[in-house]
Amino acid sequence: MPLFASSPFRLLSPGDSVRFALVQSLYRCHRPELADLVESAELGLDLPGLWLRPAESFADVAPQAIEAVLLEASTEAGLPLTWIRLLVRSSFAAA
Repeated sequence: MPLFASSPFRLLSPGDSVRFALVQSLYRCHRPELADLVESAELGLDLPGLWLRPAESFADVAPQAIEAVLLEASTEAGLPLTWIRLLVRSSFAAA
């Protein structure tokens, strides 16, 4: 039996690590509604940036305002991100 099979800890992927750090930072900044958005979103790590596709319940959010807050939270978390983009339904309607 491998040593890690009985370990109570799970190794996180780079994307999961970024998600965890960002969510923790948002909770510390008293923005739990944005932490929920990040927790439920599809995440695409594209260093030095991050793509987020929010769950359907967040489809009507205004991306520009939220992206700025998420980037600030990522900086506070010490993440090496220079941009964060939300892919929401309204982004595709304009295209």
